[in-house]
Amino acid sequence: MFDIEGLCEETCVLDAASSSRIFVVQSGGTLLLRDLRLLNGNGGDSTTAYGGLLQIEGGRLEAYGVTMQDSEAWCGGAMYVCCSGAVILDSCDVSNNRATSSFYTNSVAGGGAFLVKDGGTSMTLMDCSVSDNRPYYLSGSGSQGGAIFMGWNAVVIFSGGSVVNNLAAYGGVAKNDWSGFLHFQDGCLVQGNHAGAGGIVYSWGSSTYFIGATLINNYISSSTVSTITGSENPPNSDHNLYVMDTTMDGSQWSSYDSSINLVN
Repeated sequence: MFDIEGLCEETCVLDAASSSRIFVVQSGGTLLLRDLRLLNGNGGDSTTAYGGLLQIEGGRLEAYGVTMQDSEAWCGGAMYVCCSGAVILDSCDVSNNRATSSFYTNSVAGGGAFLVKDGGTSMTLMDCSVSDNRPYYLSGSGSQGGAIFMGWNAVVIFSGGSVVNNLAAYGGVAKNDWSGFLHFQDGCLVQGNHAGAGGIVYSWGSSTYFIGATLINNYISSSTVSTITGSENPPNSDHNLYVMDTTMDGSQWSSYDSSINLVN
């Protein structure tokens, strides 16, 4: 395990000066971060440049009180997680990150803050603030998932905290692709996210759960009425939306070729 804790009088800063990412954790490795600011990472602009600040490729990351800000990569402006990697973020601030992808390639695109993919891969965000993340381009196939692009049996859980003012053409918060499992729960506030389709989530053959969440004024550009999920499925694939004990204000459900399960 590699353990880094900020012991500065104020929060310690690791600034990549837009020249590189900061950390790579490979299979078998564990990185523990506490009370740090990670700024100005750059994963590069090739079509396989993923993760502006961090790459978690089969390893494990735990971050407590860490800021991840002002970074960019082709996909996953702040972080790339794959290959059965596991990430736990607790009381972190993830904001103002960008994905520079201009088109969909290698089955991924966008993810202003995160790219999370592959079976066995998981990310849990507890009491985190995820805000103002977006793809650089706001139209076209490269603009997917304002905060996150995920899929291929990956699991992402937003537990508590807030997800606010993220933006993309498809999925203001997330593009949930190919059998991904996405959860918003335990009082998570989802507010003011915006997309051309899917104000919160644009889903393709995957499952999204809202359990005890609060959803306020998430919207799509083609309507004055907020849209929580827009979904479109490949042939012979199922999309499911589950909603339980969730508060909505200025939002409505919208789906295409999907099942919606409302339990209150």
